Amino acid sequence: MNNPNICACQWRVYEENRLPQVTVLKIGDSKEQIDEFIQTIVSRMKNMGVAYNKKVKKNHKIAEADVTRGSVARMDIQNVLVHIETYEKAIENGDLNIDTIQTLSSVLYPKAIEYFSAFDNNMFNDFLNRMQSLLQREDIQMVLNSVGEEKK
Repeated sequence: MNNPNICACQWRVYEENRLPQVTVLKIGDSKEQIDEFIQTIVSRMKNMGVAYNKKVKKNHKIAEADVTRGSVARMDIQNVLVHIETYEKAIENGDLNIDTIQTLSSVLYPKAIEYFSAFDNNMFNDFLNRMQSLLQREDIQMVLNSVGEEKK
């Protein structure tokens, strides 16, 4: 999401011997909606006795070391590739679950693309093409559109 006024929470649930489940919750389209949501959560947490400490980082700067070839080299690319293969097989076998599609297209393929492009390895083109092919499939588009319609 490139709109600075949209807030969303994303989390993954990992269970042994299962693919990770990714859930995205859109909080609001405006600063007012986001503030109201956060105030409601904080209020309910306080009522339950949960401690709350607000920390806001302003002007967060990204360290150059986090975006260099060295940082990408620390990525466990073999693990990413294994997950890509697992998710692609699941889709190939007819598992058109939105979480599977989103994890593959928003997390795994981009990691592989980032890794291989950092080393000028043409494999990044392969993963870019795979991602584009996946997202152009009619059955995948139907799943993505049905989720979009459910949110309306």
